Amino acid sequence: MGALSSTTVREAARAGQPWQALVPVETAVFLRAALPYSAPVYLPDGEEIDVYGLRLALIDAAAAGRLDPGADFAALCHQARASTLEGKRLRAWLAGDARADAPA
Repeated sequence: MGALSSTTVREAARAGQPWQALVPVETAVFLRAALPYSAPVYLPDGEEIDVYGLRLALIDAAAAGRLDPGADFAALCHQARASTLEGKRLRAWLAGDARADAPA
């Protein structure tokens, strides 16, 4: 595999073009799970969320010791994207709302 910039992969992903062959298999797996190049998602109530931004906020919370070390990170990422009350509470907690409960 030759030299390739992340810009090329990012532009292909955002344009809906095939990008998987441009990166190693492990990178493709990560990109599918983390969604770093995805457009904002709009929940049914109109709330706009940044899926990758939520993932980064969860990583920051874990690094700061604000998450239970045994927490299921993938499940928390899924919950943070959900249009459920739990998802809304988690997003509020990640945004620093002191009234929001920490994730269980």
